[in-house]
Amino acid sequence: MLDKLDQKIISLLHQNARIAYKEVAAQVGLSAPAVTERIARLQERGIIRGYHAELDFLACGYPLEAVWLVRTHHQQLFAAIDLVKSLPEVVSCDTVTGENCLLVRLFATSVAHLDQLTYQVLAYGEVNTMIVKQHVVSPRLPPLQQP
Repeated sequence: MLDKLDQKIISLLHQNARIAYKEVAAQVGLSAPAVTERIARLQERGIIRGYHAELDFLACGYPLEAVWLVRTHHQQLFAAIDLVKSLPEVVSCDTVTGENCLLVRLFATSVAHLDQLTYQVLAYGEVNTMIVKQHVVSPRLPPLQQP
């Protein structure tokens, strides 16, 4: 369970992973050593698993973001997962319930590039491709549990 101070610390780190612990301490009303200790405990408990840079994929040469819904037969699922894991353009993949087996998010340099990637996955089942037009909700924290 997270107390209110842990929740606030996590929120501040989520907003800016490079924030100085001294600044976190000032905003939550603790000393910097106390904040350092709390963050260390959150890491030890596996609540904080890492710190990440947010990239502009367009500036990195990937103007096209897409989502695949992949539907395979059970005997082909693990081969499809292995293929998706091997594609460096894939940034996330989840197994899901319902008619589809996989939810895949990826980036491509062009429609032709996206087609080339899609054709590889089609060897394992059906692929429904959606082009991401705009992010209306950026990645954010869900409400954290109250003690």
